[in-house]
Amino acid sequence: MFRRSLMFMISNKNTNMVSSTTNKVNNLSKIIILEGNISAGKTFLSSKLGDLLGYKVFLEPTATNPYLSLFYKEPSKYALIMQKWLLNQRYNTFLNALQYSIENERGVILDRSVYSDWVFAENCRSEGLISEEGFKEYNSIRDRFLSNIPIPNITLFLDVDPKQCLQRIQNRKRDCEQSIPLSYLSGLDNCYKKFLIEMKSKGSNVIVLDWNNFGDIDSVLHEINNDNFDINNFNSFSNSKFNDVNYKKQQLISDIENEKNNLKEMKFFLNETNNNNFQVLNEKINS
Repeated sequence: MFRRSLMFMISNKNTNMVSSTTNKVNNLSKIIILEGNISAGKTFLSSKLGDLLGYKVFLEPTATNPYLSLFYKEPSKYALIMQKWLLNQRYNTFLNALQYSIENERGVILDRSVYSDWVFAENCRSEGLISEEGFKEYNSIRDRFLSNIPIPNITLFLDVDPKQCLQRIQNRKRDCEQSIPLSYLSGLDNCYKKFLIEMKSKGSNVIVLDWNNFGDIDSVLHEINNDNFDINNFNSFSNSKFNDVNYKKQQLISDIENEKNNLKEMKFFLNETNNNNFQVLNEKINS
């Protein structure tokens, strides 16, 4: 649809537009996704990096997740429903981030993303919380979403031992998280390692940071500064149908708006399905 055209717009920004606070990094606006296990320290770091780089930060929708507490209580009942909801939310967030970057010629940081949503779905599948049929349905939606968006320039991963994550979860005392077992965090850690291999193969610059004792912000900035962001290489792994150098900025924004409207219709359908056929859907999920 508009992915390659999007690449052209992002890759060819006027470098003078970037905030002076970013003079330690190259002046091309980047898409950075910040990834890590539960309670790894993503939100704090994304906020700090956003301030220092002059990038807009887009947080994941945990506060508005209507299924989170239900999932932790009855994971097999709510796993697929929640994951499809999160996939839609994260895709919408990515579209908003792209539109913001294009309109403002400014880099963006996403605290988790539609790309890493797979980590949680795959972990649920491996634990038997999502059936193979349900996982196939999930992947078909994810594949369509990813075909419409660019690969992030940088994938920052906060590497934290699952035991350390569990300790941090207990320390921050969120009621809905207190029942999370170590096995679940270990499963996420394993799936994240597979995810990083996938992102590297797609062309994203994967930067792994040891965050067991947190870390030094300056060293993270140094890693970003050393990112070998090559426009030609960045475009080379995008589908050729999106490489239209004559594509207009407003048309691209219009395409993004249309995709967001399509997403709203899909979310409405999912909500209606959940409300009207909740028992039938759960039986299908658990079969």
